[in-house]
Amino acid sequence: MKARVFVYSLAALLTLAACANNDYNPADPDDNLVEFQFVDGDTQLPIAGAYVNVVWVTPTPPGKRNGSVCAQAALLRSDANGWVKMDGPKGTVVDLFRTLAPGYEYLKLTYEVEPSRHAVHEIKVRRADFGAFSEWSKSLRDLGYSQRDLVQNQDVTFRKIFDHLPIKYDDSLTFTGKQRYYVTLRSLPSEAVGSIPDVSQACGPEGVNIGLSQSTRIGTGPLRAKLNLQILCDARWDSATGQQAYGALTTALWLVGGPENFQNSTREFAERLPNYPKIDGPSADRAFTKTERLAFCAWLQPYADKVPRELP
Repeated sequence: MKARVFVYSLAALLTLAACANNDYNPADPDDNLVEFQFVDGDTQLPIAGAYVNVVWVTPTPPGKRNGSVCAQAALLRSDANGWVKMDGPKGTVVDLFRTLAPGYEYLKLTYEVEPSRHAVHEIKVRRADFGAFSEWSKSLRDLGYSQRDLVQNQDVTFRKIFDHLPIKYDDSLTFTGKQRYYVTLRSLPSEAVGSIPDVSQACGPEGVNIGLSQSTRIGTGPLRAKLNLQILCDARWDSATGQQAYGALTTALWLVGGPENFQNSTREFAERLPNYPKIDGPSADRAFTKTERLAFCAWLQPYADKVPRELP
């Protein structure tokens, strides 16, 4: 008998989904409350300082998203206990929701019902990337992931059971809790970079912005550039033969002078790494050699060190 498998995004269990009915979360009859706790899925400890960028819109006409008016936007931070909370204006719905927990990626679990009940984290690696990023595969095994490599499959799958998390599932996806689980970065670089989204989205003059001053919005750029640099400077690249993550290099170069100085940054990059292919937009190119990685990181790290620990 084949195993029955359900894939649940934990975000669907939070008080965020616009598709839920009014009794999805009894504490949120308007269904526009953002309230949850960032939790480390390995240690079950709270994650402080994570970012949440939310935009609420007023549907026009009610019940429709076309023609929606931006009513309120916010950039929230999780507190010392990992919590964030903000209710949207009456009559609004959540139109945009992005999280950035530096050094972490979202833990998406697969829930298996048969032959036994397990909450499993799966990381699928394309067969071509499996050989190209061998040190990342080794790191997953070191973290306790088992490796499934069936020749008939296009992907190599790494699996780890997370039954230690206090998550309760049933077949009806009812409201079950406010914890949102993350784990330290462990996916291949292309996926890890996806954990560094733009969290500077704000309303125009028609709406209210909270925690999204112009200086704060500008400050999110260097923060994202610094986090991308950390991925590019990982020593595991020295054995990699695959491509860099899409957009990681161009974003890291913002450290030199922001997006507006990108032309000068790429010119200096070409001078410092003359044998590396010409940068052509955010498209991924080959991994650095060890010499190139060390030169690139020695050049940009002083800029990264100047990025404030807190947004202005």
